[in-house]
Amino acid sequence: MKLHEKIYYLRTKKKLSQGDLAEILSVSRQSVSKWETGASVPDLDKLIKMSDLFGVTIDFLVREENEPLIENTQRTEGDGADSHEKNDVSQNTVIIKEILPLRKLFGTLLFVSAVILLFIAWPLSVFVSILGLICFIFRKHTLLWCAWFTYFSMDVYMATGTAINRMAVFSPYAYGVWGIRILVHWSYLFLLIALMAWTVYTFRHTRYAITRRRKIAYLLGWLTVFGIIPLINFVISGFVQRKLSALVEMSGGVFMVGTELYEQHSFYISLMSSVGFISEWIQIIALSFLMIMTISWVYVRKEQKSNSSVVFTGNAI
Repeated sequence: MKLHEKIYYLRTKKKLSQGDLAEILSVSRQSVSKWETGASVPDLDKLIKMSDLFGVTIDFLVREENEPLIENTQRTEGDGADSHEKNDVSQNTVIIKEILPLRKLFGTLLFVSAVILLFIAWPLSVFVSILGLICFIFRKHTLLWCAWFTYFSMDVYMATGTAINRMAVFSPYAYGVWGIRILVHWSYLFLLIALMAWTVYTFRHTRYAITRRRKIAYLLGWLTVFGIIPLINFVISGFVQRKLSALVEMSGGVFMVGTELYEQHSFYISLMSSVGFISEWIQIIALSFLMIMTISWVYVRKEQKSNSSVVFTGNAI
């Protein structure tokens, strides 16, 4: 039986999907698929990890033997207690039994808290309820998604109820008077940077195949973040500023509450704020995904180079 057949058999016997094995070995699912079809050969460090995971020797994996695979694996698994311990460790890596109950328990506590807060402050109750829902929906990286929703909710509040803005640190007018406000601006920005770095670090093992369409989408993504969205903001901001200037001239700089000019003035102010808020979050999401894709392609290139060098080594064996 050949190497790719052994990998497929051992993986299915372990009840792992290609995605599970890829996550354990820190490779892409496409790499595992190529190994099992014989299109490529795993690198030496991946063979070592698979031998530990499946409880077999590297010699057994790479040598083509006529002996039935089932008998061979049974013998290698019964060689000593160390192999059973390694199997237990690998199973715990894939099936994390302790985190799921904790996640659901925390979500239940949040739902109970939301019911209590409903009679005190219903907006806070809605916020806590959504956090509890996130705990039940997302099985992986639950804390990360809760952190993102918390920051988004805080950003909505900051944009509508306060004068705090993380982008104010790039405005020279913000440094006219130094004080606690400018420190809050910087802290708000650093919190976003930390959250994006946490996201990129969490998904650093995600692998995306390098295709022509993805290359085009990748370039369009960077163009959108640093070209199209700033241009749209510039055009809309200029349009709103002209409308506001015209309203100021018509009203003489005084807007009476309830008048048509006041309503128009409020509408254009809200329009400019909403467009800026939405465009910022589109940039945040797109930039995070683009950084994850950049890291993914760097590792995919390395894997392709290592696999091409191992093909020669595997044929020599």
